[in-house]
Amino acid sequence: MQFIKSATVVALVTMILFATSHSDSLLGFISTAQASSVDNTRSDAIVKMERLVEETDFNLADRDHFLRKQRIEHYLEQARRFDTHEWYYNRDDALERANNILSHHERMQSSTYASL
Repeated sequence: MQFIKSATVVALVTMILFATSHSDSLLGFISTAQASSVDNTRSDAIVKMERLVEETDFNLADRDHFLRKQRIEHYLEQARRFDTHEWYYNRDDALERANNILSHHERMQSSTYASL
């Protein structure tokens, strides 16, 4: 009987020590989760690119226009995801790809595509 009491006390003390030693990391995890949910703003470059895409005319009946718009939206989604993880190099790369597709679309629409 004495063994069960002492084993229970040792288990309780161990659990209390474990909980107190890891409380800082748990509180830090909770505070970063709250901070990320509050600070859910996108970068200005992403907002600017989204605005440009909204202002651009796409004829969705045309297959080329539809695919260009789909690819642009894909790269914008990647940029948003990279921005939330603070992977700025990857975000900028995705935004550059979206911008290249958008500028290609605008050149094709205005018929000022440079001939070789």
